[in-house]
Order: sequence, then structure tokens, then C-alpha cells
Amino acid sequence: MEVSRPLRAALFIYECIRLAVLVGMFMLLRPDGGEFPVLVYSVSNALFLLMAVFLLIDPVKYGSYASLYLAGKCISLFSILLWFVFSRADLYTAQLMENPAVFVVLRALLFLLMGEIISAICGLVLVKKGKRG
Repeated sequence: MEVSRPLRAALFIYECIRLAVLVGMFMLLRPDGGEFPVLVYSVSNALFLLMAVFLLIDPVKYGSYASLYLAGKCISLFSILLWFVFSRADLYTAQLMENPAVFVVLRALLFLLMGEIISAICGLVLVKKGKRG
């Protein structure tokens, strides 16, 4: 059994969980009760899941997706960190008002932050492995 197969399977499982967490967060935070923002954000994040599926199915044929996956993970990681920096005042105000949704969202974002770091490292390993042959 090749070493990268469990890594690719773990990325696929993480992406399934990640998409479920994102949809849950968007449903929890939707301002007007509409589903449109949920669909907009979910559809674009489903591409990571599709790349993980293709990398799991045939890494030779779809090996070029590993670089795209890594680039997307770096952008995602950067955007989560920027959100933490720029929404600090809003989070503090919501925490003072004792909004329970804030704590759920913060836990979910911390999970996603850790997952994005680990999946970016895994993507880097897949890119390096693909370049070696």
C-alpha cells in the first residue's frame, strides 16, 4: 500500500467534515433567514471536496490538482486569519451580550483553522511527492 493513500483519504474525510461545518455556520449566522448566502459559500467550498475525491481516486491522472488544492488552502487559511483580526471588536461585543452562537462559531472556526493548517501541510506533501515522481 502506498504511503500517500491514507493521506488522500484523510483529506477527503476532512473536506466532508469541513463542508458540513461551513454550511452549519452559515445557517447559524444567516442574517435574513435566506438560504442564498449558504448556497453561494457552500458551492465554492465544494470544489475542495471534489479535488480531494479526484486525488483519492486517481492521483496520477489528477496529480496537478494537488497544487491547486494547496493554493486554495493557503488562501483559505489567510482569509480565516484575517477574519479573526478584523472581527475582534465584533466578537468582543457579541461576547459581552452573551450570544451563544458566537461561541459555537468560534469553536468551529478554530477547528477549521487547525484543519486548514494540517490540510495545507498534507497538500504540500502531495505536491512534493508528485514532483518526485
